[in-house]
Amino acid sequence: MTFSLPQGLGLSFELPVSGRLGFIVQRAQSLGSGGFLALRAEPGSGKTSLVPAALADHLQGIVVVTEPRRVAAIGAATFAAKLRGELPSQSIGYIVRGDRKVTKQTRVIYVTEGVALSLLADKSFIAGLAALVIDEFHERHASTDALMLLARRWSESLCRDGGAVAAGRPLFVLMSATFEDEKYSKILEPLQVIDVPGEVHSLQLVYEPIEFLQDPGRASIGAGFGVWAQPRVWESVAAVLLREALLLRSQKGGGVLCFLPGKGEIGRVGSSLQARFSDLFGTENPEIFLEELHGERPLDELVRAVSGAVTAKGGTTIFLATNIAESSLTIKGVRTVVDSGLVRTARHHLASGSVEIGLGKIGQNSAAQRAGRAAREAPGKAIRLYSEADHFRRPPENPPEVCVSDLSRGLLDLVRGLWALVPGPLPETAEQWLAQPWIDAPPAERMEAALSILRMTGCIEASGKATERGLAIGLLPLPVRLGAVAFGARQDLEAGRLTIPIFAACILLCALLGESDVVAESPDSNSNVLETQYHALRRVLSGTSTRETKETVRRVSRVAEVVESIQRGLRTQGWPAGAPETAVLLATAAPALLPIDEMGVLFFRGFFDAFALAESKGSLTHFNGETFDAPCVDKPGGYLVLEGVRIHAKGSSTARKIASRVLPLDLIHVLEGPEEWIAETDVFERAGEGNTLFRVRRVLRYGSLTLQSDVLSVEDPGFSKALKQWLERELSPRALGSDALVSLERRLRVTGDPAAVFLANVLGTPLGVAEKLAAYVCLQKVSSSVSVSIVPEELLDAAGCERWALDSQAIRSALSRMAPDRLRLANGVTVSVEYSASGPVLAGRIQDFFGLRGHPGLGLTSIKPTIRLLAPGGQTAQITADLVAFWETSYPLVKKAYLGRYPRHHWPDDPATAPPLLTKRQVASAKGT
Repeated sequence: MTFSLPQGLGLSFELPVSGRLGFIVQRAQSLGSGGFLALRAEPGSGKTSLVPAALADHLQGIVVVTEPRRVAAIGAATFAAKLRGELPSQSIGYIVRGDRKVTKQTRVIYVTEGVALSLLADKSFIAGLAALVIDEFHERHASTDALMLLARRWSESLCRDGGAVAAGRPLFVLMSATFEDEKYSKILEPLQVIDVPGEVHSLQLVYEPIEFLQDPGRASIGAGFGVWAQPRVWESVAAVLLREALLLRSQKGGGVLCFLPGKGEIGRVGSSLQARFSDLFGTENPEIFLEELHGERPLDELVRAVSGAVTAKGGTTIFLATNIAESSLTIKGVRTVVDSGLVRTARHHLASGSVEIGLGKIGQNSAAQRAGRAAREAPGKAIRLYSEADHFRRPPENPPEVCVSDLSRGLLDLVRGLWALVPGPLPETAEQWLAQPWIDAPPAERMEAALSILRMTGCIEASGKATERGLAIGLLPLPVRLGAVAFGARQDLEAGRLTIPIFAACILLCALLGESDVVAESPDSNSNVLETQYHALRRVLSGTSTRETKETVRRVSRVAEVVESIQRGLRTQGWPAGAPETAVLLATAAPALLPIDEMGVLFFRGFFDAFALAESKGSLTHFNGETFDAPCVDKPGGYLVLEGVRIHAKGSSTARKIASRVLPLDLIHVLEGPEEWIAETDVFERAGEGNTLFRVRRVLRYGSLTLQSDVLSVEDPGFSKALKQWLERELSPRALGSDALVSLERRLRVTGDPAAVFLANVLGTPLGVAEKLAAYVCLQKVSSSVSVSIVPEELLDAAGCERWALDSQAIRSALSRMAPDRLRLANGVTVSVEYSASGPVLAGRIQDFFGLRGHPGLGLTSIKPTIRLLAPGGQTAQITADLVAFWETSYPLVKKAYLGRYPRHHWPDDPATAPPLLTKRQVASAKGT
């Protein structure tokens, strides 16, 4: 089996992979359906352009090729079609968000990974699929990992059935320049790896740390972030680029590719270059051109920029690029790469749903990918603007996107895909999803958050299966939250709950939020960013303004494409009568002014957890408790934070949180949110700082936010309920452990009175104590109509316990008669009564019991209490349950023991007849001597 490139195409080179196409196809056919074929080939070898078409020529069905970015999918399809002498949409085409070039004759379709996930949920489409090719596999976007999970589950199913590769029984092909056998051979089965040797051009690596460029006299130890905040750094980068461009121009042309963190840095370096051009060349054409490569440029311009039209004519182009050019694209004519070593990172913040933006260092694998762009077609040079030591301190690779991104959309696509491709039950819980065959399983908290969003928006059932709503939202080119908003608006329109203008405004806003800004706007703007973007969009679409810049018009066109895709997805579920076509909706249906007060209710159905409150101008307290800066918020009330950013200052570990896109939302609509997030509670609290007054506040909360707060009257049933709960939690444990309450409970039991015993049982539980305390406080301690006075110490001593515990006069009388706390003896002396666990105990000095011929009883009961006889010093001398026996047998011994220590005290020979006097002086005084 041989292959050759078509002739007459004006191509002056042969791609390295072309000589191996026959071998690749044979190995693919021998592997069988469900198998994995990994193709490892150098960048620029032709694997992306030639292998899919070769597979399509010899397999029955369609070959789908996934690319990590839209521009890569379009560029690859265009080049592959050109190699066959065709235009895209004939045998080779592409489908990306907002653009598609396919016909019934198309056999190879280049798509983005997100589009691939959507296509694989369509059973009619997968019935004709012969191969799924995942290109640039090493980039490991979140959608790459989702595709791989789907492929592995599908592969298991196909391999169990066996059979050759055919339509509906595809082969899986992975293509990368850096496929890791050791890692992936253990998890992909069956797997065959093919290496395609290609011409390896020499690459010169040069380290020019940016600190050294800034200050040649200072030694460089590695690029940090601080130096990049200095204004002059961009002039230094521009100087390096101009130097290299002039060098290439002297060598008959070529391109310089500079990797910068983001569009802002591209603009700064570009401005500095333009200024240098003017200084050096004046109005003359230096044949040095600038091209910007970033995701916000129109696709057709990006494709044209990377085609090499300028460098092919002998000119020199300086490409200022984000990591969009790191792989996937072959930029014609590039001979030199200048790498900042930095990347603008965006991390999904779980708690608030905001995007955390920061400046990060690329890993060693990304540095190798960037450097390799210089040697794809000829020997090249890569200049790293950081030190060699810094390079080797960097991690081997950056974390996979699946570990830091919002997984909700990918998870919805997986639910749809698994349902369409793999028989059997779907995962239901986060644990079950994490047990799926991921290459790198995402963090559990991210999986939980994604499932929460899908359930919150009604996309999945408890069984894990996608609902009809979820299937419909999956057809929209939007994140799950925005998809839920658009689908809900369509339902409202159909039911007559929404007018066409409001529906149109909602769809335009969804498209805007799903895309980049139409006009440049800082998050710190005092105007509402959403309104600014909407007004610019609406003016251009309706033709009411011609003052917008060319760049604005381009961005508006991109948003219009998204609107068309949204409406196309909504039409698949049936289009309400009278609903406008896209052209009408864009031009006239949407109101000129954004009805911002009506948008909040519509967007709340997708952003239940994005609610925030403004108590002052310019600040919002989020649902999760965080505080956001909100420059556009000018009055108190409720808001939805549809988009926020967390910006790390240079060299700082803390992030500034800015709510960049907000919509007002009346508090009444928040009550339509998830029931589990809405709670009305009565809070018992101090009425002032450090005082004894307490009140009850009724609080309506949504998450951690307080929507409403009212102070209750003491007479409100909620007041006594909240008081009781607080007492049960705070005072009951202290009361139950106090000697005063324990003694009172025992006294009640001693009486034998049924009502008193019942009360003792009540006082033995925290709830019972709380109820008694609450009743007493509400009756006796009311300080005002909304507050009561509570001093815990006054309620927990013996007198205090009797006041709130004994609310019945009958029980008080019974207690006084039958279980007194002090008892007057027959000799006229009063002694205290202690109530221990074993029974009542009379406690007094021995002299207090002189003159008693019998053992004293307890009140009106027949109980004979134990007597604890105390020596004059207060120590226990004897405990007896029979006083008569004590006088006769033990008293002489006690007298002998204490007489020497207390000679002045009265120690008669016959205590049963002696007067109850303490000292000899008292006895003498009584006798008149």
